[in-house]
Amino acid sequence: MTERKPRAKKLYIVSMNGETHYVNAISKTAALNFAVSETVSVRAAGLSDMAEVAAAAGKGAQIHEA
Repeated sequence: MTERKPRAKKLYIVSMNGETHYVNAISKTAALNFAVSETVSVRAAGLSDMAEVAAAAGKGAQIHEA
């Protein structure tokens, strides 16, 4: 079995929402994942959040399917 060489890191420029991030990573996907994890947070909505969700939906906010 041949041994694979580790991939060399490259500098990527990630632009998100008008912000530019410079990320040293082994792939474009790794750079994007890093930038997203640094700028976006996600959590499950709980019962305490339902009033906020209902108010936002009443103002026209969409609930997206993924």
